[in-house]
Amino acid sequence: MRNKVLHIITGLGNGGAEAVLYRFVINDCENEHIVISLTDYGKYGVLLKENNVPTYSLFSKTFFGFISMPFRLYFLIIKIKPGIIQTWMYHADFFGGIIGKIAGVKNIYWGIHNSTLTTSSKLYTRIIVKLCGFLSNYIPSGIISCSEKSISVHINLGYDRTKFICVNNGYSSNEFFPDPLIRSEFRNKYKIKSGQFVIGMVARFDSQKDPENFFSAIKFFENHVLSDYTCVLVGAGMDNSNIELIELLKLRGIESKFLLLGQLNNINHVMNGIDLLVLSSRYGEAFPNVIAEAMLAETPCVTTDVGDSAILVSNFGWVAPPSNSLKLYECILESFYEFSNNHELWSIRKANCRSRIKRHFTIEKMISYYNLNWKK
Repeated sequence: MRNKVLHIITGLGNGGAEAVLYRFVINDCENEHIVISLTDYGKYGVLLKENNVPTYSLFSKTFFGFISMPFRLYFLIIKIKPGIIQTWMYHADFFGGIIGKIAGVKNIYWGIHNSTLTTSSKLYTRIIVKLCGFLSNYIPSGIISCSEKSISVHINLGYDRTKFICVNNGYSSNEFFPDPLIRSEFRNKYKIKSGQFVIGMVARFDSQKDPENFFSAIKFFENHVLSDYTCVLVGAGMDNSNIELIELLKLRGIESKFLLLGQLNNINHVMNGIDLLVLSSRYGEAFPNVIAEAMLAETPCVTTDVGDSAILVSNFGWVAPPSNSLKLYECILESFYEFSNNHELWSIRKANCRSRIKRHFTIEKMISYYNLNWKK
């Protein structure tokens, strides 16, 4: 018997949890899925509707629309009559959990897709997290976390330790894959030399992603490496219209080494076009999709030790402490020397990257674990 699963998510913009929800819903044939966004449709709301997934947005520009959101959510839940509610991210956990409970839904599962919170996190978000910690004893049947690190962090924040289930994100090897033709097209489009070492950062311009850490590491790299290289920045705010970004690069004298490409839709093209992905985040990451996506395209990664990033790259990438530009530089330098001087080892590393994700973090495995835990 198919379950009717209602997914409630804070928003459907271009983010990690949103991407995982989208992949989940369009790849699971065992259940009937409906999605509610507490805000607008965003990128993935449009894609969900294109794939004939019933999708609702509770976004409203009016004050009445804003304060009526909980009531509209309640009546939608009553109308849909789901057997299971799966919420995604803190605000959806809070509002979806409470209103789902009031609407009489017995099987409510929260989703955790974040690891550490800091004073840089919004005060409103930190309050919601504290409230969720208290409510976790009463509302959810289970709390599904995409990373082991997130579980320990949230237990320390007051969440009920007995409710946690770890289900890692899953990925499709048909969506992200190595392709020499795509690589050539990408490099030709942006006038990158064929043998040039290309370092990529795929992230929005945000303090959580700590781009300054990356830029400082590249400054070290620039001072010690004579060979030619290029850095590529992809993501919201990573473009020439971002004055703050331009100033940060000019301050270090490295602006000529960067291509600022902004938001791009086909990330597989980016992952094929670069030689090394760098994730320089200082907090907040749980199970970073961008690392798995790069590895599926046979692109090795350097990451800071946030969330389960180190688990993802395993022995096939490099890990530096957060907010340590010197260590991040040393990892980038080590990868560059291997790329330049040991082609055989570099080729083996690339193949192992893809093999690791295909063996351990498939979309099929993620879906089966969700279904297994929903049935308990």
